[in-house]
Amino acid sequence: MSDDDAQRSANHVAASAEGLRQLIDDVARANHGVWTVAGATVHIGGSDLSVLSRLVGAQCMTRAELAGASGLASSSATELADRLEAAGLLKRSRSTQDRRVVLLTPTAKGRKTVARAVAPLDAKLANLTSARNAKQLEQSVKFLLDVNDALLATKRRFPARS
Repeated sequence: MSDDDAQRSANHVAASAEGLRQLIDDVARANHGVWTVAGATVHIGGSDLSVLSRLVGAQCMTRAELAGASGLASSSATELADRLEAAGLLKRSRSTQDRRVVLLTPTAKGRKTVARAVAPLDAKLANLTSARNAKQLEQSVKFLLDVNDALLATKRRFPARS
């Protein structure tokens, strides 16, 4: 695709909320597929890998933070933490500041698992970012954060599932 074609395509998507919504849906489906395939390469579920990746990025979270960051219900976050702990991918420990708080921390095996699973995606993303200048990257990140904020604000308008 030439630069002119890419610009026309971008203008078309930006000109319509429906076009942008469809693009977001395509990206979300592709993202889900990437986690599913990447998880299979390291023998865990794609959703589990996605959450483990968030935990690796944060280095440490409470179960409530994990639930909030992943969009899981509290009970589902507990079940997921149980699975990851049983697989040796995370460990639980008590906070030294508040012994009532249980912290979830990725193990060395968990960090290695995420690194191995996401290496192909990281390589592709590195190629994408290296082809752009700092201003383009800043604009892209700002736009993606704005899209994320819009999605979260819209999600909050709907009642929770029972």
